[in-house]
Amino acid sequence: MRLVLWIFVTLAIFWNLSLATPAALTKLSNAERSQIRYNLENIWNEVHLLVLNEKADEQDIRRQEREFEFFQIFERIPLSKKTDLLIKELTSSAKEQGIMLSKIEIIPSIAQPAPIPEEVSTHSKRFRFSEDQLVETLKIKIVGKSSLKTAEDWLKSWPKGLVRLVIADSQPQELAQNKSWEIHAHAFRFRSVEYPRLIPRDPLEILPSWTRKDPQAFAQQEPFLWSFISRYREWKPKAGKAYENRRRFLLNDQRMSFYLHQAKEIPPQS
Repeated sequence: MRLVLWIFVTLAIFWNLSLATPAALTKLSNAERSQIRYNLENIWNEVHLLVLNEKADEQDIRRQEREFEFFQIFERIPLSKKTDLLIKELTSSAKEQGIMLSKIEIIPSIAQPAPIPEEVSTHSKRFRFSEDQLVETLKIKIVGKSSLKTAEDWLKSWPKGLVRLVIADSQPQELAQNKSWEIHAHAFRFRSVEYPRLIPRDPLEILPSWTRKDPQAFAQQEPFLWSFISRYREWKPKAGKAYENRRRFLLNDQRMSFYLHQAKEIPPQS
């Protein structure tokens, strides 16, 4: 009876020890170790370089802001509709060409863009706004009176003659009324959006599932690999401002790209 009890107790102790120390019983292969090192090093480098390059990134943002001022981007594509100013500018520009406008109708978009995610992983593909997430398109209908040639010349003057970016969708179409014509066009306004929060990948996600049950055992078994995690945890709190700078840069970059694509890289006249 005592022998049976002794065997039972011994087996129970052995079983508990085996459950408590999974890391001690599992070894990484050379291929696994190499892949884990590659991934951990990338995660560490992301945070480390962001912090080291924080001043340089701030200079890049200031450069973007200077370019925005040079191209008058927020005058050409403002952050609000500013329909009164748009009508005033079109009317004044037409008058300079000897054109009398009898109607300017501006129709805001009623379509709602897809929601923007609150956060994105830096490990995933870079997030890009869709056009309707980044801007709202304002449809414009203009009715005026002059010769068609004068109206066509007026359209040609828009890229450099107007501060607001207005793009013609059609050539002047003659109406039944004497010397009256109609033009369809569109303008934009930037939506008030923010780039999603950038969330770096958790380095523990890189490790095999068994290591997450006892990370300290893994740290003892693989001290070099664990050193990347330790350094990441030390530097990540320092990277908060750097990640915010990156969000500002990426939003500015997409707004600038949209403007240049629409304006065909033609700067406004001073």
